[in-house]
Amino acid sequence: MDEEGTVLRVVRSRSKPSYDAERRAYVLTGTLQEVAEPGPDPAGGRTTVTGPWRRSREAFLLDAGRALAEARSTAEVLRVAAGLSMPGFSPNGLVVFGVEGDRLTMIGHHGHQSDEMGPFTSMPLGLEYPAAEVVRTGRAVYLSSPEEYRDRYPVTWPLARPFGRSSWAFLPLTVGGRTMGAWMAGFAHPVRFTPDERAVLTTVARMLAGALSRAETAESERELTEGLQRSMLPSLGPEVPGVRIAARYIPTGGGLQVGGDWYDMIPLPAGRFALVIGDVQGH
Repeated sequence: MDEEGTVLRVVRSRSKPSYDAERRAYVLTGTLQEVAEPGPDPAGGRTTVTGPWRRSREAFLLDAGRALAEARSTAEVLRVAAGLSMPGFSPNGLVVFGVEGDRLTMIGHHGHQSDEMGPFTSMPLGLEYPAAEVVRTGRAVYLSSPEEYRDRYPVTWPLARPFGRSSWAFLPLTVGGRTMGAWMAGFAHPVRFTPDERAVLTTVARMLAGALSRAETAESERELTEGLQRSMLPSLGPEVPGVRIAARYIPTGGGLQVGGDWYDMIPLPAGRFALVIGDVQGH
């Protein structure tokens, strides 16, 4: 607006606040761009993503895909997912569920207090809960209002009611044709889940599933590497009076960083050292 209050242009801000522990302050991260403001929706819900909003959606998906591709751990994936600001409709809470045997387990959440999530930590897959149904069927569940949630899932509606949300989207996390879990996005405002909005959510769920699968594989490889390296450390043998013996394992480069040589540095009188080198078998 100018000094006289005339609107010069309309801009849209998509941002998320996050707490920076080092700075001890909140940081607002997002984008600001000029858009053509869409007209009001006669049904009273959010407007459809069209025109400039569609271009905004494409830019959002590119940014989200790059951020999720760079995540190297489950914690990083969840942090990226929590910071996503979707064009026109951003959730104020999310939960990522996994599967262990015949139970639905909670991998992580955002927008909730930890003491509120007790009932969602582990649930039977046969329970009439939207996320459990998504895992069983591989199909997304969209609930546009509390009334719809209550009518479709009367048994577990009391679990969701205290959070005071207006709409929910539950989407399958599928990798290689296998449903590995579910993603819940909860909204404080009513969402009609138009085809455009469902397309955004489906694409994000697909990218989120891929990122979680890669992170799980990377974490398993790191655990395997650390275990193998510990098992290959050389034995220092008996202590020698007046001599300090130290050993260091040097893995080969690349891969799992397993295999290679080790060496001992044995201090000798007059500041000299004896270097003893061996392979991983201790020769």
